[in-house]
Amino acid sequence: MTITYTVQYKHTKDLFWRRLRNVEGDGYVFNERAGTFGIRYFNLSDGTRIEIPTTDIVFRFHPDRRLAIKDNMNKQMGKI
Repeated sequence: MTITYTVQYKHTKDLFWRRLRNVEGDGYVFNERAGTFGIRYFNLSDGTRIEIPTTDIVFRFHPDRRLAIKDNMNKQMGKI
């Protein structure tokens, strides 16, 4: 079973947070060619991939993200 977690994000000028649930993994892609901020992507448990430009965006990760990262590292090392 894959560990999932919740991510909250908002634009720095917004008052309210938006939420992504059932996130299985995330990553960051830097746009070196354009010299701009990159994109943070999130893979959801239903197979959906959400991409959010990181310009003026704040992210909050649930503590379960740490467990998910540790679990994925163990799987890659063949411990599970």
